[in-house]
Amino acid sequence: MKKPRKNRILLNKRRYEGIVVLVSGSGGNLRFLYHFLNSTSAPFRIIAVIADRNCEALEFCDRNSIPNFLIPYNRKNNNNALYNKLIELQPNYIVCHIHKILDEKLVGDFKGKLINLHYSILPKHKGLIGFDPIKKAFANHDKVTGVTCHYINNDVDEGEIIANAILDINESETIESISNVIFRCGCLSIINSLYLTEENPPLFQSEPQTLNILNRKITFNKELRFDLNQLNETFWEKVKEN
Repeated sequence: MKKPRKNRILLNKRRYEGIVVLVSGSGGNLRFLYHFLNSTSAPFRIIAVIADRNCEALEFCDRNSIPNFLIPYNRKNNNNALYNKLIELQPNYIVCHIHKILDEKLVGDFKGKLINLHYSILPKHKGLIGFDPIKKAFANHDKVTGVTCHYINNDVDEGEIIANAILDINESETIESISNVIFRCGCLSIINSLYLTEENPPLFQSEPQTLNILNRKITFNKELRFDLNQLNETFWEKVKEN
């Protein structure tokens, strides 16, 4: 009998892919991942959360018994504490929502495992952090916006694209009116990216999929690899509250 790879974790005699989430803020995407993975049969589990500062995401981890670590980080001047912790944890995937640019050694040694969510249709508005790309889209009077999940490399926001979601910006739109649907698009793109990366070969090619989310038409560049119907409004309220 083949032994499982040592960097996989076993739960209930089933093989799961271990995820580490890097965070800096409120942890909205972390909350989504936590609730999604605990309410579906997805073959992933969060094995740890690492923050570079004290933040709401760590408080969420403490409330929900998620292993978590506070590791201050600076790309140019760091003591390899983040790198060493990742080596110790040996995750299959690292979902990056940290407000820092990662150093070349870390990016090189974890190539193909680092997945970043960016709030624009890359390459447009690259290099901006958090929701700033959406603000930039409004300031530029862009006609469309959306989210992109991509592998991280040593060029900021230029890694290979895994998945994206696109929506039109209506003339009467505001950042406030669009923020909730953008958040959901980002969450769905993250989990879809994990599924797509698990395909053999990776980056399974499929037709785009158009869906209605919060009464908005959203076009995903690749078909969702999970059942969206299991994520009802009660689920999204739970994500928002916790």
